[in-house]
Amino acid sequence: MRLRAKPSKGWVLGGLCLLSAALMVLPGSRWLARAARPVLVPLSALGMNVPVSVWTRMDEIAGRDRARPDRRVAELRRLLLAQQEVIDRQRRRMEVLSGWRSKLKGFKCRLIEASVIGAEAVPLQDRRLLDAGSSRKVAPGDLVTTRRLVHERDIALPEGLLVLGRNYLVGRVVDCAAFSATLQLVTDRSFEMPALLWRLVGPGQQRTIYTQGPNGARRKVVVRHDGRGPAMHAVGEPILVKAQGNGRWVVLRDVPAEYGVRRGDLLTSAGSLQFIPFGLRIGQVVRTERSKREPHFVTVYVEPFADLGRLSDVYIIQPVSP
Repeated sequence: MRLRAKPSKGWVLGGLCLLSAALMVLPGSRWLARAARPVLVPLSALGMNVPVSVWTRMDEIAGRDRARPDRRVAELRRLLLAQQEVIDRQRRRMEVLSGWRSKLKGFKCRLIEASVIGAEAVPLQDRRLLDAGSSRKVAPGDLVTTRRLVHERDIALPEGLLVLGRNYLVGRVVDCAAFSATLQLVTDRSFEMPALLWRLVGPGQQRTIYTQGPNGARRKVVVRHDGRGPAMHAVGEPILVKAQGNGRWVVLRDVPAEYGVRRGDLLTSAGSLQFIPFGLRIGQVVRTERSKREPHFVTVYVEPFADLGRLSDVYIIQPVSP
């Protein structure tokens, strides 16, 4: 009887299986497995160690950093950061919406979220072609302050609706279409709306104003802050004015000088029209100029509270009729 020169693969696999079973069952098999591990583990990891060693050597020759981050881990980190940004953005939106709903309490409306998609990035390089002539007093070098908005409504919104930023009134919508509209900022030369100018007095201060008595005579009134809190207090009745943009500021023209308007006074929406809520903050007085033609009147310049150059998410006020 002659034996085969080479055992078949089946015999080899069968023998290995029997050996494995014996190592698990026979006494002392655990000691034998630990003794064989230094020989078997390098052989099983040979397929992974050889490519890693080759790549490491190539990095050493090329002078590259041998520490290669796992691409999958890096992708997961980027994904987590992106998801965190989305969550933070939604949280900020919810905070803004809840804040505006508390301020608009009593004014029946819905807030339509919109995003700014167009703005001049660099004023010296970005130019626009405007359909305006000398009748509107537009001259070369005037600032263009409009922004293009996109929203989720598939119909054109009514023009003239007010637009809110995160905390302040920023303008109104014009040139409306489905899913888009143009935001006209409060500083635009075409912007115009009724507003209220509030005279304020701070803690520890006093302010003198003139009011009209029952018989029509003017009387002097001195108002002092009660000092009960850090907030500024309104003095007298607000002044109804017409707010207009000049390309940089909100301008109030022909304000009687006797009102004593000064730096720090507050401009808000008047709420005199059906679609305009009352008391939305617009800006703060930065300076006044006495009129040369009419010395009894002054021109008031108001700086908007909102950073109009960095608008991204805005909210359109759409009134709801009873």
